[in-house]
Amino acid sequence: MARRGLAAGRRVGASPRGRPDARPAGGLCRRDRRSSAPAGTRAEGGLGARRERGPPLDRARARRGDRRASPLGHCGRRLPPHAPRGGGPLPGAADPAAGAATVKPRRSVVVVGSGPNGLVAAVMLARAGFDVTVLEAADRAGGGLRTESLTLPGFAHDVCSAVHPLAVVSPAMASLRLEQYGLRWLHHDVVATHPLDGGHGAVLCRDVRRTAAGLGTDAGPYLRLMDRFVRDWPTLRSGVLGPPSAWFESPGNGALPAAVLRTAARWTLPADTAARWWFSGAQARALLAGCAAHSFLPLHRLGTAGFGALLLTLAHTSGWPVAQGGSRAIADALVDALADAGGRIELSRPVRDLAELTAPAAGTRPVVVLGLTVANALRLLRGSASRVEAGDGAGDAAPAERARRRLAALRPGGSVWKIDYALDAPLRWEHEPSRSAGTVHLGGTLEETAAAARALAAGVPAAEPFTLVAQPTLVDPSRAPAGKHVAWVYAHVPHGHGSGSGAGSGSGAEPGGTAGADSTAGAAATTAVERQIERFAPGFGRSVLARSVMGTAEMAAHNANCSGGDITGGRLDLAGLL
Repeated sequence: MARRGLAAGRRVGASPRGRPDARPAGGLCRRDRRSSAPAGTRAEGGLGARRERGPPLDRARARRGDRRASPLGHCGRRLPPHAPRGGGPLPGAADPAAGAATVKPRRSVVVVGSGPNGLVAAVMLARAGFDVTVLEAADRAGGGLRTESLTLPGFAHDVCSAVHPLAVVSPAMASLRLEQYGLRWLHHDVVATHPLDGGHGAVLCRDVRRTAAGLGTDAGPYLRLMDRFVRDWPTLRSGVLGPPSAWFESPGNGALPAAVLRTAARWTLPADTAARWWFSGAQARALLAGCAAHSFLPLHRLGTAGFGALLLTLAHTSGWPVAQGGSRAIADALVDALADAGGRIELSRPVRDLAELTAPAAGTRPVVVLGLTVANALRLLRGSASRVEAGDGAGDAAPAERARRRLAALRPGGSVWKIDYALDAPLRWEHEPSRSAGTVHLGGTLEETAAAARALAAGVPAAEPFTLVAQPTLVDPSRAPAGKHVAWVYAHVPHGHGSGSGAGSGSGAEPGGTAGADSTAGAAATTAVERQIERFAPGFGRSVLARSVMGTAEMAAHNANCSGGDITGGRLDLAGLL
């Protein structure tokens, strides 16, 4: 369903100057988002029908006409950190004492791509006083933050991302205070599980001790290890989520404590080695392996233990939440925040060359932010460098060429084969705790999960691919008709696997049928995924009302940033991360 006020070709603008509470022209109609979290569900960021913008102190000042001391300035837009308080001008604004002749336009910023990274950057820049325009090739904003009826009417499926452990812990996201725009995070009672054959498995809960209690002889080692990781996480977070230099500085601008560095060193281990060193039982080893497999890397690679340790730590601190109403709710909140900050979005506006991005004022070039993956950034940089070298544009081609060479050295990551199910009933996992889990990792033992990762790296589809299943309707019944459910499933496949898979999905599916991915390779991939589900949830097919299959080609067609079905934007090894 298209976002209201974001029809193709429309511009989403700022509130009229001087009226911070007015709606933008064209109408971003804000919906009444009353709480609908089911009983027993944990929810964060909940609001009632009425929302007010800005901190209470700023609202009070606005009511009494005192705007001089407000950090939101005269137009409800947050001033840059260096901007003078007390109503002083923004950098580049008119100096009242010097007359109108000295008026300078605000610096323009163009953000290419309205995915989550592009939108977050756009909101932060707009709040800092820049004139921000976001250009989006698609007919709606959000990139991978989409929720659509892919199977049957009344069923809402997340098209790309579904579970958001990093979004909820991101300092940038937290600074935007998106709960003011209706975003609510919902948490499952069981964060994740990793079932094994015979109805056994590992259960990952928010509580470290509850998780450890289910790991048998590994309860003590797990508890000691995770207590250390959770304790050190506030300091580690700046290094994990910030620039590489953050590893060498603590919040107090000194060296990181030795204990924290020892924890970080543990995260550099290969996941298969760490699993055997840290644990002796199959459950704990499989739990770490399943979390590490999110890296799409072979588990014998250095640093893969860090991916597993990170996801385990997040489970025990901030959780792995889903957005109420689907992932599009995150995009909705970001779009509303951008409009309130004075930014604009232009939809159905592809950019094929950086030369297109000329600011209206005096033909000057704006600052350009590329909210793109490596493949699309390379496409723009190649075109710009060629144009300058041919004498068709101003400036030096060297910066674009240097950036192009660095990006070209990066390699693509693994791809996904995605299936969305409309279900008559929740999945009946043989491992009973999995029936209440937000995410279920289907990889089997450490050895099986590692074998699937090796096959992925070798470009060979695994007979038993590592498969993830998300169950959002267990905490968000609004996504399906009463008593029905959705399952969000993807498996790891080699880059571009089955790329000749035929019709694109996302346009719906017939009851009991399949949309798209109808090639021989595509059919084999779908069969392998469903065999994995059947292995741990016998008879699951009987509850399937409809399914929608999105292969690697359909994934790329749906979102150009997912080249070859790669959802990670390139290989997540050390070179790719840096």
